Amino acid sequence: MPVKNKFVGLDAYQKLIASNVNLVLFATPTAFRPAHLEAAVNAGKHFFCEKPFAVDAPGLRRVMAAAQKAKEKKLSLVSGFCWRYHFPKRETFGKVLNGQIGNILTAEATYNTGELWYKERQSRWTDMEYKLCN
Repeated sequence: MPVKNKFVGLDAYQKLIASNVNLVLFATPTAFRPAHLEAAVNAGKHFFCEKPFAVDAPGLRRVMAAAQKAKEKKLSLVSGFCWRYHFPKRETFGKVLNGQIGNILTAEATYNTGELWYKERQSRWTDMEYKLCN
């Protein structure tokens, strides 16, 4: 069965947001997320934003401003979080928030993992396409 609404290209997010949807889910390359989030919030759409939110501090500031605007507009903004439903981590975080662990002065976290993926360069790809795929 053919897909009724399929949007392709760097402006696909604008076409999607302009369509008759209430909720937008983006799991696009990280560098695009601040602009996508802003556009969805400006259009009054509820939004799922995969993590990480941005690749640099200016992008993160854009995300934070859009999140504040979403809150003011009473829009739902949900983020990806691989440990969201991991009850031991939630319990520990709850102890941090209610002061059971004490006054935390510093924290460090590591996430040991390998490369997520690597796609061999195709001869028809531009430099930008190759970078977007990896």
